[in-house]
Amino acid sequence: MTIAERVRLSLQREGSFHTDPDEAWRSIEARLRSPSRAPDGSRFVTAVVAIALASAGVVLGVRAFGHGPRPPGALGGERIAFLQYVRTPGGGNANLVTMNPSGSDKHVIAEHVDPDVARPTWSADGRRVAFYGNERHLGLWIADADGSHMRRLLVCLPPACPADGFALSPDGSKLALVRSFVDAGGIPAARIEVLDTSTGASLFITCSSSTCGRGLAEPAWSPDGSRLLFSQANKASGPEFEFESPSSAIFSVDVDGSGLRQLSDRGCSTTAACTADTAPAWSPDGREIAFIRNEIPAGTIGSGTWEVAVMAADGSDVRTLTTCDQAVCRPVTGPVWSIDGTSVSYAIVGDPSIFTVDVADGAIHQFHTCGRSTGCSGPLELTLSPDGRSFAFAGQTLLYSIRTDGTAMRELAPGVAGGIAWLPAPQG
Repeated sequence: MTIAERVRLSLQREGSFHTDPDEAWRSIEARLRSPSRAPDGSRFVTAVVAIALASAGVVLGVRAFGHGPRPPGALGGERIAFLQYVRTPGGGNANLVTMNPSGSDKHVIAEHVDPDVARPTWSADGRRVAFYGNERHLGLWIADADGSHMRRLLVCLPPACPADGFALSPDGSKLALVRSFVDAGGIPAARIEVLDTSTGASLFITCSSSTCGRGLAEPAWSPDGSRLLFSQANKASGPEFEFESPSSAIFSVDVDGSGLRQLSDRGCSTTAACTADTAPAWSPDGREIAFIRNEIPAGTIGSGTWEVAVMAADGSDVRTLTTCDQAVCRPVTGPVWSIDGTSVSYAIVGDPSIFTVDVADGAIHQFHTCGRSTGCSGPLELTLSPDGRSFAFAGQTLLYSIRTDGTAMRELAPGVAGGIAWLPAPQG
């Protein structure tokens, strides 16, 4: 076998290049054919190393799971983080990327991140990130924002772990994740694991299926890190219901597992309507919770209308901010609180608009973002800048930013797989 054939075969077997193996090989061929040489002979050395590594079955240029960190301070200023699809055999692969809000200075934090299991989660100060690796690096990983100090926190396999999301505490010291299991009675159930990111010690928050239903999801930390919100899925009751109902409720619990409290209603039957309360989001001061409520007619598993609602942190004072008034109500993205906690923003799947509703009086401000003519199907994920003046959102597979008054929309990056976060500038 010739050296050229060995290099090509190695590229094909590796399957982790950002380009096709043939394209990568053509790039190497071009470099090897190039007559130019650097004064220090570096091109010649690179060619020799490439040949040597290929002969040994190692591919030059295949990147490690994590990229090398930038020098201290090199990632200063605000950054937008997101997952970006990478073309590999079989799919299910993305890079975790950060960049300046202008779209410049893109930096890959980690490769081989699975975009289909769960979205990355960041600490409130933007210094640490947790994410799920794909089949090459299964498990939950944590790293600093520049890619340094990367390590695996937990080896676990979906769909049991993480079952329905995970979240870093505001200071990045703990990770809450959902694990599914089968209880002693053979009934599927779920619990929340709170993992210390430094020691690896775990605390399990268990809620019986009779109290919390069969599935927990969407853990969310209070701003002070003392409590967790989560939603749960309930099994409909009655002889005609032998399937899982989309109904759900929102619960809160102290981080040590005490103080479990149901904040919203749940439970469906053949005669009674119910609600599916999901997507809980703490207000910046931790005093209120915004969420999405779907009204489910009696005897059905379909959703009727949705509401964007808020309630006090103890579950009292539930208020509907806005309700779907269409014949067919499409899913909602959000809710996202304003920095001062006076308004909540959301988007409707398939509608090229962002809506912001005032919590006090229910007044709604709406502006258009993008349409199909620009290759964008409307906001699919929504996040707010640290100063509260701009949104970043995914329009199908394109990443955009736009001012909160609807001006200055800018396309930032292609191939977006979700996981969008707008990180604050490092402090200190």
